[in-house]
Amino acid sequence: MSDAYCLKFRAINKYLIESLVNPSIYFANPDQLNDPFDCRMDVNKIISSAVLGEKDQRQKDFLLSFLENKSFGENWKSQFENIGVFSVSMCSELTKKQPLMWSHYADEHRGLCVTYSFSEDCFTNAELLAKGMVKYCAAPDISGVFSSNFDPVKITQALLYIFLFNKSSEWGYESEFRLLKYSSGTFPINPSSIYEICFGLRTPKSDIDFIKKIASDYCGCTSFYQMQHDDSAMGFKAVKL
Repeated sequence: MSDAYCLKFRAINKYLIESLVNPSIYFANPDQLNDPFDCRMDVNKIISSAVLGEKDQRQKDFLLSFLENKSFGENWKSQFENIGVFSVSMCSELTKKQPLMWSHYADEHRGLCVTYSFSEDCFTNAELLAKGMVKYCAAPDISGVFSSNFDPVKITQALLYIFLFNKSSEWGYESEFRLLKYSSGTFPINPSSIYEICFGLRTPKSDIDFIKKIASDYCGCTSFYQMQHDDSAMGFKAVKL
């Protein structure tokens, strides 16, 4: 994630204001995520599905050994109860104009979109558990996880990435990149990480003026845009303020 630009769609509220006055990002607990299956998939069901599709008896027996271990599922679930998830969308003009992102996360175009610029060393001391792009699928495929070896540690590590970085295909429009920490909560960032702010079509002028001032005063941000209708019937574009 070297000098990566990424997008975070936000409503304008006290949490946003606090994140600008004291430049920071928030790692949410899985219970706070809007997808009830996010980081909450039933690993026993995933393995059971793999058993049904496995033809090699040795590998099938190995899979069954996980299911027969009564504490495996509970231990797996407990180790993720306190993790923190910070989600962004990878920066592109297409994503910035994604109508569902503005509707779902930016208060129906009354909010804004923050562009972050994170340097490679930004999270050196952040106790990161993992980072990467989310994969979108109808159901997670774990066939390759168990076919390559019989090392429980390596299998657990591979399952971790499937468990934490897979979402249903319906979420694909988010183009999500995520960072995971061992605990949830606020994490301070360099003020210069706030690279740009783009306001929605319906963002009130009073909110625009207020956010521009605090973002400028506390983060040094000088790049502001607002979405406006373009020449097409249903499109819009970002216009510099």
